[in-house]
Amino acid sequence: MHVLLRRVNHIPYLILGMLPFLFITAVTFLEFPPVWPDEAIFADSALHISTRGTLATDLFSDIIPGMQNRALWYPPLYFYVLSWWTRLTAFDIIPMRLLSILCACLSLIVMYAFSLRITRQKWVSVLAMMLLGVDYSFVRAGQVARMDILTFLWIITAIYTGYAARMQGSLRLMLISGIASALAVVTHPMGCIAPATLVIYLFITKQSYRQLLREYSVLLLPVLLASIGWALWIGSSVADFITQYQLQFARKAASAFFGVTLAQYFWPWRLLFLLYAAIIVYACTLRKRFSLLVLLIIGTVVS
Repeated sequence: MHVLLRRVNHIPYLILGMLPFLFITAVTFLEFPPVWPDEAIFADSALHISTRGTLATDLFSDIIPGMQNRALWYPPLYFYVLSWWTRLTAFDIIPMRLLSILCACLSLIVMYAFSLRITRQKWVSVLAMMLLGVDYSFVRAGQVARMDILTFLWIITAIYTGYAARMQGSLRLMLISGIASALAVVTHPMGCIAPATLVIYLFITKQSYRQLLREYSVLLLPVLLASIGWALWIGSSVADFITQYQLQFARKAASAFFGVTLAQYFWPWRLLFLLYAAIIVYACTLRKRFSLLVLLIIGTVVS
């Protein structure tokens, strides 16, 4: 009962920390950004799963080879989640975007738990939620029917549980971290941030190589199994997979780094970036409560 009451006591802080994000979302829903082509493509892909049982889309015609039969240009998990979600709710842009909002809210909760474990201060954890909840990229990802915010949820969950596993010496938590890392990898290629960060973190903070080997085994086994499953899912369509990914990279190669674009053309975001930098510099001075490694993890999550 005492543990339950302690958990209930966090609810007002969680609600308060979510308010900025929920307010921005309520004001800008379906307008920031407007419905864009990716959402139509992903919706059509999810619809194909629901109606034909195959991840594919007809919207590109013959422009991208193989897309009418197998859409391999992204890992498959998000499309199957979206297909399940639209069957559960409705096939419409509103429930599709609500799925992203739900993932964003869950990400904020994990951020609160992560910050609370590091700082032991509820108000500092609320501030971390608020800073994340007003971040431009987070707000946009949290409102768009894309896999970005679901990937972020897996990444921050993996890094939080991996950090907690190292602090507690818990292989069970490390397994949860490995599962979250695996889910991140099969949701978006950027999901590799999770296992890569944890591998580096565990190595730098190792106490013995025997312990490190156990932790690596538990962490990376789910990632390996998920990667093998993804490879088996691709099957004999390797040529289409390579072509579709090459076209993906070619399309995005000329795009400027999004943070640079914001800093160049929108001065309020320069101030926000300076605030981030000031927080990191200040935190680096708190040697007893923060380590550079922990800051590295948080910085990776925010990025």
